[in-house]
Amino acid sequence: MADWKVSTRDKKSVVEVEIWTNDQGQTVKKVTGFRWGSWIVTTNDDEEPVLERDSNGEIDMYSYYENNVESIELDMLDDGWFMDWEFSDDISQEQKDAIIEGYEEDGYDYLETNGWFNDETLCLVSCDLDIEELGSTKQVESSSSGLFGEGWVSKETNPEEPGEYDVLIDAPWPLGGPNVANWNGESWEQDGDSVKIHQWKKK
Repeated sequence: MADWKVSTRDKKSVVEVEIWTNDQGQTVKKVTGFRWGSWIVTTNDDEEPVLERDSNGEIDMYSYYENNVESIELDMLDDGWFMDWEFSDDISQEQKDAIIEGYEEDGYDYLETNGWFNDETLCLVSCDLDIEELGSTKQVESSSSGLFGEGWVSKETNPEEPGEYDVLIDAPWPLGGPNVANWNGESWEQDGDSVKIHQWKKK
């Protein structure tokens, strides 16, 4: 097995689609565009990962397990440049306005406390990829998974040790999304200010 860093070559070539549903079968999609993205890909051999686009010319980096790809973990999504919402037809304009305003005020907390749950998240890449070898690796067992795949832990579980962690900031775009924050043993901080997170993982 081997690890590889896979990065987008072109700007504005990554779109993350968070799909949220509720018990009524309604669907909300939060779509965020990023200028750059990179991932750590583990192959089941020592060869470069074979990443093939689908019929739409895209690769979903959160669920690609074809060819020699064993696993993919998010490294970073950088420089968000747009965010949009898509709603199923059975959601009224009043509901749409409430969801948008609620998210702007309380981030993911609003969705989760109002009966929405993250059913699936896609990370669609539509450009050529640069591949850098990181070296061979031993297979390890992941103890957790989350919005971005293996290694991510829910905010409900705190780290055992203080320190710096990769996090998903729980705030409206452009402040929210993948970032780095410090766990001080009691709360999350960034540049001395308290922040709310959605998930975290060890750096």
